[in-house]
Amino acid sequence: MVEPSEIVRPERPTEVPKTKQQALLTDASVSALWKYRLLIVGDLRWSAFLRYELLTMFLAGLGGSLGLWLRQKLYRFLFHRMGRGVAIGRYVTLRAPFRIALGDRVVLEDFVLLDGRGDSEELPNLLIGDDVFIGRGTHLVCRGGTIRIGARANVGPNCLIQSVREVVLEDHVLLAPFVYIAGATRHYDRLDVPVIGQPTSSRGVRIGRGTWVGAHVFIDDGVRIGRDCIIGAGSVVLHDIPDYAVAYGVPARVARLRTPQGPGPARCRGLELSGEEHKDS
Repeated sequence: MVEPSEIVRPERPTEVPKTKQQALLTDASVSALWKYRLLIVGDLRWSAFLRYELLTMFLAGLGGSLGLWLRQKLYRFLFHRMGRGVAIGRYVTLRAPFRIALGDRVVLEDFVLLDGRGDSEELPNLLIGDDVFIGRGTHLVCRGGTIRIGARANVGPNCLIQSVREVVLEDHVLLAPFVYIAGATRHYDRLDVPVIGQPTSSRGVRIGRGTWVGAHVFIDDGVRIGRDCIIGAGSVVLHDIPDYAVAYGVPARVARLRTPQGPGPARCRGLELSGEEHKDS
């Protein structure tokens, strides 16, 4: 075992590199209002600023059916596109909403955060398909990348999805509460620079059609999860998962593969389940 006194610690540089956001927030050459218009409104036009301020100021916290109705009718002037029958709860936070598109009958529960900021010239950065449910307190954050959520997907409460490149949830994906999808990998090779000052890279994340991800699951950058998979609660997914797999653990490993059910007992490749065992799976 190496004693702490034996570790060679290089001298730290006097100037630690700032993240892109830190550099902007601490830039004394521009005003706080300019930063707000860029980072929160996402549009430097005064018309966009006034529209954002008025609508969010008076409607964001308005309760009851009147609040739901007014947000459904008037928030469409904030988004890149907003479908029919959208329900937006109280205190939903919007950043760069003109880069966000909502399909028909989308439900955003209270305290959801949608952050559409990004460098992509092709709008929208954050696309939510038809009949999608986003649970209370969930954050969808485009940190320069894109997020695509397919039709009839369900994202449970208090999930965090970040994208530096691309995160895709295909149709009918089900995320239980507290799922964290990391859209980037932070490097830590250098000892003379704190980790926060070192660069990041991203390969993106894709979750296939019909997959169910259990509560408190972490999905690392670069992971591809196939269609109709089941990821057990509390798992840490560091590697790709094939189609129809049941996987769990830290790190997550494939326990078995699902196959289409016939009229008889459910079957997995190499394993036959009784009806009672099937209910537990």
